[in-house]
Amino acid sequence: AVNEMKPNKFNAMVVGSQGISFDPDARDYLKSEEFQKHIDNYSLIVANFGQQLLVDFLFKLQKPLFEYKVFTSEEKAKQWLLKKGSQ
Repeated sequence: AVNEMKPNKFNAMVVGSQGISFDPDARDYLKSEEFQKHIDNYSLIVANFGQQLLVDFLFKLQKPLFEYKVFTSEEKAKQWLLKKGSQ
């Protein structure tokens, strides 16, 4: 899908609180500049505040090319993306 959207950037939301996992190749691609250049804003929903702190720390170690925010509420994550999309 990313290759079909080359000229455009998009907002992405991942619900990580549901126990999703990626194989090593997928993780490498998600960290790559090739993938990240297509994302404008990214929200990640985690199960609790502890996971939120951990993800924030990991994103600070390897800062992505896009703006991101970590939430424990899906509704707040959606609101943030909608706000970012209208700016």
